[in-house]
Amino acid sequence: MRRWALLLLVFLACRKPVVAPTQPLLESVRSEARAGKSPALVVLHGLGSNERDLFQLGQFVAPDAVVIGLRAPIVRGPNSFSWVPVQFTPQGPVHDAAEAERSRVRIVEFVRALRQDPGIDGERITLLGFSQGAILSEAIALTEPELISGAVLISGRTLPELKPVVGAKRRPHVLVLHGTRDTVLPYENGVTTKDVLSSAGYEVEFRSFDAAHEITEPMVEAMRAWLAGSAR
Repeated sequence: MRRWALLLLVFLACRKPVVAPTQPLLESVRSEARAGKSPALVVLHGLGSNERDLFQLGQFVAPDAVVIGLRAPIVRGPNSFSWVPVQFTPQGPVHDAAEAERSRVRIVEFVRALRQDPGIDGERITLLGFSQGAILSEAIALTEPELISGAVLISGRTLPELKPVVGAKRRPHVLVLHGTRDTVLPYENGVTTKDVLSSAGYEVEFRSFDAAHEITEPMVEAMRAWLAGSAR
């Protein structure tokens, strides 16, 4: 064997493999970055919506951040997407755990790629989600606690199959918002989410509102104030 071929084989054997995303990165919309590294706010929409649904809200509550709206991978109809199939039964929502995990992995891959963006401060990435978006945001906070710095969970619930990672060097700060009149994902889900996170050692602020399954003006003001405080 020629010497150059032998050297090539040695090089290939010693080189660390490049791990590519298992699937193409999620579709997204993004605000303009400022000079230097900026914090990022990644917004995750609810069932049947799309990446633009919470985009302007994200820009309002985090004016100094690059805002990225993600589109869920499951197509429901024109401009209508979901993170996980779900059936609402008298006993509560029943979701497809395998699809939830696939969506969780897709979001994790997106955030990992975002952390390598030269215009993004990888240590200051916050997730903000409503309903299904909150469910997946919490899933990442629980399973990849060192990946993000914060999470805003609006009207979501905790997936029962998830277990918090043990021994994390850091955990994101979390804001949980829930309406007391929510009939889609009742208020008790917000209380449970707060308890699960607090028991796992997360710093959690829990706020209840006179609201249904919606985002109200007082919720928006609470988010804006919390995000401004967490940025300091």
